[in-house]
Amino acid sequence: MDICSSLVDFSDMDNSLVGATVESLKSGTLMPLIKEELRLKIQSRRLGEGKDELEVTFEQPIKPVLTDDEKRRKEERKVKNREAANRSRARKRKQKEQTVQDMRILQEKNKELKEVVQKLESEKSSLQKLLHNTSTFHVPSHKDMQTSWDDSSKNNWDTIFSKDYSMWDIPSSDNYPCSPLRSSTDHDGSRPCSPEDGIVPGSQPLTNLYNSSIFLTPCSLDKPISGPSSCESGFTPSPSPTLDEEKNSPWWLQNIQ
Repeated sequence: MDICSSLVDFSDMDNSLVGATVESLKSGTLMPLIKEELRLKIQSRRLGEGKDELEVTFEQPIKPVLTDDEKRRKEERKVKNREAANRSRARKRKQKEQTVQDMRILQEKNKELKEVVQKLESEKSSLQKLLHNTSTFHVPSHKDMQTSWDDSSKNNWDTIFSKDYSMWDIPSSDNYPCSPLRSSTDHDGSRPCSPEDGIVPGSQPLTNLYNSSIFLTPCSLDKPISGPSSCESGFTPSPSPTLDEEKNSPWWLQNIQ
C-alpha cells in the first residue's frame, strides 16, 4: 500500500476504487479497474432511478454435516475401493508374469523347432545328393517278361526284344534269332522256335545265347511272324536247350520259356 500511495492519491477515492487500483497495479492489468467502473455506473443508474444500492455478496457453500451412518458407509466405500484396486494391480501383475513365462517357453520351443528344421534340411540335401549320384536301373517285372500270344500281350515282344535289345550281350549281326518256345509236354526238342513278333529273320544262324552253343536257326519267311502257328514253314528246327543250359541261361530267357 505504501508503494502505491506514492504514485496515486487515494484521499478522494472510494475504498472499493482504491482496492481495484491497487490490485490493477499489482497484476499489471486494467481488468480490476474496468470491473469497478462498470459496478459504479450501474450503482449510479440505480440511485438515479430511486432504487436501493445494489449489494453483491458471495457466500461460501456450507458443507453438509454427515451422520454417523453416512460416515461409516463412506469409510466402507473407501476400503472396498482400495481392496478392488489392490486386486486389480495383483491380477495385472500376475498376467504380466504369466505372459513373460509363456513367451520364454515359446522362444525355447521356437529355437528347438529351428534346430529340427535345419537338421531336416541338411538330411534332405544329403539325400538329394545321394539320389543324384546314384544310378537307377529299371528291372522288368515278371508280368513284363511273359510271352503269351493272345491279343492282350501281343506287344510285349516289341517291348522286351526291340526296345531293350541294345542292353543284351548279343554278337552284332544283321539277323535276329527266333525266340525258343518249349512246351511242358514236349521234351524231345522237336518244338520249332517262334521268332519275335514283327521281325523278319535272315538266313544266318546266331550263337552265344546258351553257353556259346548253336540252338537257334533263323527262319526265312516272306512276312512278319505273329504267332507260333505262323512259323510252320520255311524254318529249320534246332534242338532245345538242356536243363543245364537253361540253368546257366540269362534270366530274361528263362522267364520267356
